[in-house]
Amino acid sequence: MTTMMLALCLLQPPTLSAEKQAAIAEVLKPWRTEDGPGGVVAIYHNGEIVMQEGLGLADLEQGTRLTPESRIDIGSITKQFVVASIVRLELEGKLSQEDSIRKHIPELPEWMEAIKLHHLIHHTSGLRDYLNMNLMSNGGDLNHTPDPDELIEMMKKQRETNFPIGAAAMYCNTGYALLAEVVKRTEKTDLTTATRHLVWEPLGMKDSLYDASAELLVKQRANSYVRNGQGFLAMRLRASIVGDGGMLTTTGDMAKWSRFLATPTEAERPWHEAMLKPSPRPFGPGMRYAGGLFLDKLGTATRIQHGGDWSGFHAMFTVFPETGWSVFTAGNDGTQLSKQMNDKIARILLDLPEPAAPVASAGSQDWSPLTPEILAAYAGRFVLKPIELPIEFSVEGGKLFALPQGQPKIELTRTGEREFSYAAAQAKFTFDAIAEGKSPAVVLDQGGAKLRGPRGEAFAATAEQRAAWVGEFWSEELEYAIVVTEKDGALQVKINGHDWGAGTLGNAKQLSVGGFLTITPEGEGTSWPAIRVDAGGRASRLLFTRR
Repeated sequence: MTTMMLALCLLQPPTLSAEKQAAIAEVLKPWRTEDGPGGVVAIYHNGEIVMQEGLGLADLEQGTRLTPESRIDIGSITKQFVVASIVRLELEGKLSQEDSIRKHIPELPEWMEAIKLHHLIHHTSGLRDYLNMNLMSNGGDLNHTPDPDELIEMMKKQRETNFPIGAAAMYCNTGYALLAEVVKRTEKTDLTTATRHLVWEPLGMKDSLYDASAELLVKQRANSYVRNGQGFLAMRLRASIVGDGGMLTTTGDMAKWSRFLATPTEAERPWHEAMLKPSPRPFGPGMRYAGGLFLDKLGTATRIQHGGDWSGFHAMFTVFPETGWSVFTAGNDGTQLSKQMNDKIARILLDLPEPAAPVASAGSQDWSPLTPEILAAYAGRFVLKPIELPIEFSVEGGKLFALPQGQPKIELTRTGEREFSYAAAQAKFTFDAIAEGKSPAVVLDQGGAKLRGPRGEAFAATAEQRAAWVGEFWSEELEYAIVVTEKDGALQVKINGHDWGAGTLGNAKQLSVGGFLTITPEGEGTSWPAIRVDAGGRASRLLFTRR
């Protein structure tokens, strides 16, 4: 009897001390609201729920509160479940990660024969990101994304990759959209049904699904919002492609998944080991990519992690295999608080010190007063590198505004000592410390990229340098044109009939457009014979020739 009682005690998840509970409650303060969006949080130990809570509203119109049972979009955290399905199919002998993508999607062009499924899993295929391509073609409009058939047609036309296959690692949603297609074709069903059979049901996950249709009705769905000048704006964007994102889940289902990653059973070990097999190519300093999961460290602690963002939703899921702790945070308020909160909660659980320069959250109040002199030190023109995007910061009525070239002026909200954010675009500006009355540089943190911009005057192009860009350039691959004209000394850019506004010459051979596109010439002469376009870094070397 004593032995049985001891075993039961050992199976109980640990409890949090009053001190740690209070510290975690302080981290979650920005989400504690009665009339705005917020988020859900869960802490697990070896897959057992130690704490879970919903904070804020799931639906502002109905006044429905977020709860642990709310189904919330987890963005790119979805990717690990697609790989879990691929691995299960491999263990069943239905495919191999060494298979060419064309074995499963034969209508893709012959040159893609060299792209293996493992290239797609580890982001080493070099394929251009379809989301970036889509934004470029439709004028930056997020309201339409391609469906799976349109994606395949886009891939059939692709002539080149961003880099030689397997030669580098670059995050690519296209690869995961194609992996999802492989799962569907192999199982001969939709992705929700396939993943439910392969992954969710074996692990006891009962509430998860893919938000694969705008017409789909989902019980206990959380909606997403971003703050605007009048309050909150509802985000209605639904993607037509799922697999790279689009999974809805609950804190309870994520407990089952955390148990699998933290303490797999003996029968699950081949599945688990294949999921966590790292790419041979580093993804970044101290970081590798496994099966839809980043492998890195938080301080001294080994970490398995992935974040996600989509249309006002943001989420972070972390597992610390050496201790069994896992943290899941997911918000619907159009900020990036889930990422910051996840790190802070993990540090509390693991007794890790805060970094020397902690990321400030929207709930911090211990900043220096924002005097007119400090605001004035942030005003002026800064140029983000390497995209050469000028941003003019100005002070009006005691508030800081940003005007990126070719875009509307936006009011910024202070979210840190030298940090200002624009929640609607999930953008954060952090200024360098003031020296001699001015901040010398600013860093834009957006979409996982950090761009540094020193103060700088505009490049003064000559008439001849501007004239070299003027003309119409056609892409055989994309089957549309880029038209560059000159008006009042500025280069105006239209892409596929959509007006992108004025471009900025960072130098004679670099034209930046809308803070998203970087265009460089190919060839020599007084009029460029061709141009190459980089769309947001994930779709590059797109060739357009003069006609």
